[in-house]
Amino acid sequence: GKEVNAPNAIYSFPGQPPVECGKLEDEGEQGLLPEDQCTFLPTIIASLCDCQLVRPSAAPITDALTTDAPTVLNECSVCGKGKEVNDPDAIYTFPGQPSVSCGTLEENGEQGLIPEDECLFLPELIADLCDCRPSINVPTKMPTPPLNACSICGEGKQVNNPNGVYSFPGQPPI
Repeated sequence: GKEVNAPNAIYSFPGQPPVECGKLEDEGEQGLLPEDQCTFLPTIIASLCDCQLVRPSAAPITDALTTDAPTVLNECSVCGKGKEVNDPDAIYTFPGQPSVSCGTLEENGEQGLIPEDECLFLPELIADLCDCRPSINVPTKMPTPPLNACSICGEGKQVNNPNGVYSFPGQPPI
């Protein structure tokens, strides 16, 4: 997905109070924005809120699983809900991260070793490479965003300009 990189930028829409991009992003992730706003907001606020692709954290996913790993309660279906890896030997690489087999990536997800924020964007990155297909057994535990959650920057993007000012036609810039 995408995320806001300019959380302090102010967005103003006619008939609505001005709001910081970061607050708008939080409200979208919590499912507090009307669904129709999730459809048009990304194109309107992308530049102002500096929406960028979400990047994985600096913590690498490795083939060597250690017993010292922190306990994570949420399983992660790396292919997406109801799907599984069908090419476990394919090698996934991401700049700045060690290469890892799709099978190991899936195992790490099942063991809760992949942070929830990374789990959200992995399916679109590995679907073709890892040959993700619908599984027969759907995992019972899966982190799920609120029903009406949306990214104000659009799927796979984030705000990168916290100081940007957006002016909607007919409204004064803020």
